[in-house]
Order: sequence, then C-alpha cells, then structure tokens
Amino acid sequence: MDDLLDSLSSDLRVSTDANSTAAQHPRFASYKVKYSASSQSERRREFIEKQKQRRFDFQQHARNLADGFGSCTGSGTKRDPEEKMDCSVQKPRRNTDRLYRNQLMLSEWLVEYPEQFEEDWVMKLCPIGKRCLVISSKGSTKAYARNGYHMATFSSLLPGGSKGVEGKFSDYCLLDCIYSELHKVYHVLDLMCWKSHPIFDSEADFRFYWLDAKLEEIPEVKEASEENRYRFLPLPRYPCSAQGLTAAMNSPLPFEAELDGLLFFHKRAHYHQGVTPLVGWLKAYMVPEILRLDVHPGYLEQRPAKHETGLKDKLEANKSRTRGRVEAQQEARTPRRKSGSEMDV
Repeated sequence: MDDLLDSLSSDLRVSTDANSTAAQHPRFASYKVKYSASSQSERRREFIEKQKQRRFDFQQHARNLADGFGSCTGSGTKRDPEEKMDCSVQKPRRNTDRLYRNQLMLSEWLVEYPEQFEEDWVMKLCPIGKRCLVISSKGSTKAYARNGYHMATFSSLLPGGSKGVEGKFSDYCLLDCIYSELHKVYHVLDLMCWKSHPIFDSEADFRFYWLDAKLEEIPEVKEASEENRYRFLPLPRYPCSAQGLTAAMNSPLPFEAELDGLLFFHKRAHYHQGVTPLVGWLKAYMVPEILRLDVHPGYLEQRPAKHETGLKDKLEANKSRTRGRVEAQQEARTPRRKSGSEMDV
C-alpha cells in the first residue's frame, strides 16, 4: 500500500534533491521522513572523486559571466553528461536572468555527524540576508539573486568594480555573498574568481584563505564611500572542533545582522554550481541534536514549538486520507463475517 500511496503523491514532492533545504530538516520535521546518514556520506565520497575527473573551461565560464553574454560552457569543453549546470547558449544582452541563474553553490541539510568532521570541515556563521552572485567588471559592480534576477548595479573598489579602481580595466571578480539590506553590507561567503583568475576548481580551504588575503589587500572595500557604495566583509571561518564550534555558538556574532544558520564546508570541496553534499546547513537550535554540542540558550528558544505545516505536511495528510479511502474500499469488498453460530456454506 505504501508503494501505491507514494506513487499517487509523487507529483507533489518539493524537491528531488536528497536532504533538500527547501523542505524541513528530516530529523526536525513534524512528520516522519525517511533519510539515510550513510547515503549522504557515500554521496560525499562520490562527489570528491567526481570533481577530480571534472573537465570544464572555468576561464571561459567566468569571462562569460563577467561580460554578460555568450555560452557558459566555453569552446572545447568536455563535460560529464550528468553534470548539473545551466549552460545553454545565451544571446548578447538578452535573457540575462537565465545566464546568471543557478550559479551559486547550495547546501543540503546536515543530517548526521560527518566522518572526520574535525579534520575535514570548516564552518561559517551566516547572517540573515539575501544570497547573491556579485560580479565586478568593466567599471561597475552588479549583484544577481539565486534565480538570476538583477538586484543592483553600483560602484565598488573590487577589481574592475568602478572606473576609478587601479589596475586593468579588463579585470573582473566573482563573489558569493549574503546581502544584508538593513545594514547595507555584502557578507562575502566564497570566492570564485579574482582579477580574472578563476578558482572554481580549487578546494574550499584554499578559496577561503585566498578570499581573506585578497580582501586584506584592499582595506577600503570594507568601508562605505563614494567609490565603494557598500561594505564588503568576509565571513570568518571556524574549525569544526568541539572547542571551536562551542566557542562560536556562545560568543557575540561577527556581524550586525541576526544569525540565520551555520554552513559547513568540506575542505576539499570545489565550487559546484547547485546543491552538493559537501556543504551542510543547520539552524542554530539543531546543533545540540546533530552535533551533540552546547549552544547559547537563546538559540534553543528559536526552535519552533510546533513546526509550521508546509507542502510536505500536506503531502503526508493526503497520503493518510488516501490510505483511509483504500482501506475503506478493501473493507467494502471483503464479505462480512457472520456473528454467533451462523456459518458460511
């Protein structure tokens, strides 16, 4: 019967991605969700092996994003047919939303304590804000939402970000940011390209080091000015040791905005467009159960007393009603047993 119910409700699923953050965390949902910690670990190992074999023209891809037109595959590129990238041919200055859509690396729910967690992972605290792709190129800086929507154009002191910036006019940068509208800050989460040099295929540990080092070379980018309309502040990373995480979760936040959640990066993860098991996401109140660590009591108060009903809750309710109808139909077709001494003949 479960197979029949799953078939009837398959079209209502929120996402086909395992442990998708578009749905509730499987261990905190108000309905029973099947999940496998071993399958997430196995997919991590597969991702790490697959990225070693990946062949992609990142130089051309970065240039296309900076220029705002062209094919996102680049010429002479060999790609895995299963690779999830939005790389259809683009016409110049048209359909720009499609060109910039799905260019960010997205997380899964962290459903278990990862293998080699202290040695192989780092964590970043994320403020409440809007995730966006920031591109500085040809004397201006532009921000695009996850769906490719153009959010803003402004001047910045990033390489290529304004006409007054020193260096080559042809320089461009690609940054993964969280924009805090309230505080007018772009919190820099990750770096994909700096001064026309792409590092998509570099490991996360190096990307974060490079990001911090390059922003330190331009201290003015951290202050708002006429030539730098918004502040660009790197998000600090924390070791995933028990001591490091406990200190981070019981200390003042490194930004003005409120905490949204925690992103965990596998140190060997390349920058992958789309969802990857090498990046995990948790809300602060989930940390004690998933990672078995203490957090500030204020975060525990944020845990919903009763989880809100979402699409998947409705799905479970629909399955329950369908199960009731199926059982009722089966009961109607089954002959009633006679009571007392009466017997079927």
